[in-house]
Amino acid sequence: MKWIVILLVLLSACASEQEATDYNYRPPKKVVNSEGKITGVNLEMPNKEIDTTDMDSINDMNAEWVALVPYGFTASGDAKVQYGTGYQWWGETKKGTISIANSAHAVGQKVMIKPHVWVVGDGWPGEFDLDNEEDWKIWEDSYREYILTFARVADSVDAELFCIGTEYRFAAKKREAFWRQLISEVREIYDGPLTYAANWDNYENVKFWDDLDYIGIDGYFPVSKEKEPSFEMMKTGLEEVTQKLKKHSDQWGKKIIFTEYGFKSSDYNVSGMQDEKTAVPNMNNQFNGYRAFFETIWKEEFFAGGFLWKWTFFPSAKNSGTTNSRYTPQGKPAYALIRDVYGAR
Repeated sequence: MKWIVILLVLLSACASEQEATDYNYRPPKKVVNSEGKITGVNLEMPNKEIDTTDMDSINDMNAEWVALVPYGFTASGDAKVQYGTGYQWWGETKKGTISIANSAHAVGQKVMIKPHVWVVGDGWPGEFDLDNEEDWKIWEDSYREYILTFARVADSVDAELFCIGTEYRFAAKKREAFWRQLISEVREIYDGPLTYAANWDNYENVKFWDDLDYIGIDGYFPVSKEKEPSFEMMKTGLEEVTQKLKKHSDQWGKKIIFTEYGFKSSDYNVSGMQDEKTAVPNMNNQFNGYRAFFETIWKEEFFAGGFLWKWTFFPSAKNSGTTNSRYTPQGKPAYALIRDVYGAR
C-alpha cells in the first residue's frame, strides 16, 4: 500500500508538471472566441526608421491591430506636458508615428494611436497630481495641445481608433469636466471611435465613459501572490475579474477593450507591479497567464479584444527569448498560443 501511495504522488506530480510545461496546448474552440475582436499588440516605438518589411513579424503572429505610443513627458515637479523636444526615439515623434501608421496600413493592419505621458523620475503617470488650480490649468492647456496634435495625426492617417489618455489616476478623477471638453474637441478633429486607457485599479473611478466609444483598461490585474501560481489559480482569479468587468460593461452600456494587457515571463507575474531588474525568468508563468486569460475574459461577448504589451522590432537576448523576464512573448512558448488564438477568427 505504501508503494501505491508513493506511485500515485509521483504520477500526480508528473501530471502537474506536464500541465505547466505543455506548450503545445491549444484552447478548444468552444472556450475561445476571437471573432470580430481586436487582436492587437502595443509597439515598442523604434529608435530608428523602419519600413513595411519590419511589420511582417506582427502579421506572422496573426495580430490585426497595432497600438502606436507617441510619448509625451512631464518633468518631475512640473505641470507642463512636453513633446517633440528632440529627445525622443524616432518612432515616438510625430513623423515616426505617421510613418509607422502608414506602414501598418500598407500591410493590412489597423491602428490605434495611444498618446502616453511619461513622468520623468516617476515613470507612469498614475501618481501624478497637482495641488493648486494654477498648475492644473498649465497641465490642461499643455495636455490639450499634445492630444489634439495626435488627434490630427490620427485623422491624417485614418487611424481606426484613438486613445485620449493613459493611466492618469488623479487627473481622470479630479478633472472630469476637462476630459469631457477634450473629448468634444477631439471629435471635431477625428471622427473615429475613442477610448481612454484607465489603469486596472482605477477604471471604476472614471466617470466620462458615456462620452467614449469603448471602456479602455490597462488590464494587469493581480490575481495571485504566489511565486509560480498554477493555471487553475490564475483562471479562478481571472474569472472573478471577469464578473466585475461584465458588471461594469453592463452599467455603462459599453464594450471593454484592454488598451494594454499581458503577463511577464517571470516569477510572481500576477502579483502586481515588480522591479524588472530583479525579476527571475519564468516561461510557465507567462504561458499559463495567457492561457487563463484566453479561457476567461477573452471569450466573453462584452470584451472587444485588446493590445498585448509589448512588441519590439529589434528582438535580442536583452529584450526577448527564454532568458528574458519582460512582457514580450517574442521567442517564448506563449508566442505560439497567442498566434493560435489571434488566428482563430
